Amino acid sequence: MDYDPGSARERLEQSVGGSSEGSEDSGSDAPGVRDRFGETEFDADDIETDYAIDIGDEFRTTLLLGSDAREGRESRRADAIMLVVVPPDERQPVIASIPRDLWVPNPCTGGMSRINAGLNGCGDDVSGSELMSIMVEDLAGIEIDHYAEVEFDGFIDIIDAFGGVEICTEHPVRDERAELSLPGGCVTASGEDALAWTRSRETQELVDGRWRRKPGVGVLTRDERQQELALEVADRIAGFESLARLHSVTRGLQGSVTLDEQMTLRRAVLVAWAHRGIDTDEVERISLPVRNHVTSGGAHVLQAEASLDELLAEALEKAPSDLATSG
Repeated sequence: MDYDPGSARERLEQSVGGSSEGSEDSGSDAPGVRDRFGETEFDADDIETDYAIDIGDEFRTTLLLGSDAREGRESRRADAIMLVVVPPDERQPVIASIPRDLWVPNPCTGGMSRINAGLNGCGDDVSGSELMSIMVEDLAGIEIDHYAEVEFDGFIDIIDAFGGVEICTEHPVRDERAELSLPGGCVTASGEDALAWTRSRETQELVDGRWRRKPGVGVLTRDERQQELALEVADRIAGFESLARLHSVTRGLQGSVTLDEQMTLRRAVLVAWAHRGIDTDEVERISLPVRNHVTSGGAHVLQAEASLDELLAEALEKAPSDLATSG
């Protein structure tokens, strides 16, 4: 997969507003709309290129996407968006989740869109992976080195390949729309159950013989569940007795994940093995606080209530430095 966000950004700056093909601006306002904080006007010519965190060779960053490409849909959407930052020293990684309906400047259209619309790219000039990376870079204030995308079927395959993941609930839960049904307590969930758990927006729980809406379920709940499952997979990797065994299990996942050309599946496995000493309980996790918003076009979206680049910088400063040494 061709992937060069830096070059793609230059192409966008040369043709901003020239083509909106492939990147829907659903419910967007006209150019000059208020930005995500509702305070200043967004001008497509002012795309930020000076990052709040100058990573150089200091950090390695990967954008992880879970995508929805179901049959009958012409467009693609990112259902889960996570940015993983690994510091160069022995500090723990940081995982930042970004809600898919976040209302942000879209450098392809010169207006605003949900951030997950970036996965459709910008015509023939910029791929979906590049546009998503550029939009997340502008939001997070840090350059993105690598890109990994998993479609729903691939997500199921990966979870099943690692023997499932543990999901714990106090009561039995269900969500008919997400096809979720778990018995309560801690269970080793299959890939299908894990996917349903991360996608559930209307989780119900069985309490005293009656089904009720599970309190506190919202956008941030989905982010937290996605982070938990990502860390569960990391724990499963740490449990392998040898790199050869890990290679054997992941060999059949080649078609389940899309990676940039520099991060091959083999290299991804080696990186995961090298970091198997990470204490996943100590990983810094960020969920961007948001509020509901209705655009002038009638779209129901989310607006950020904090600056992700500031949250990320704070998390990187205080990330624990107790990474175990792996032999």
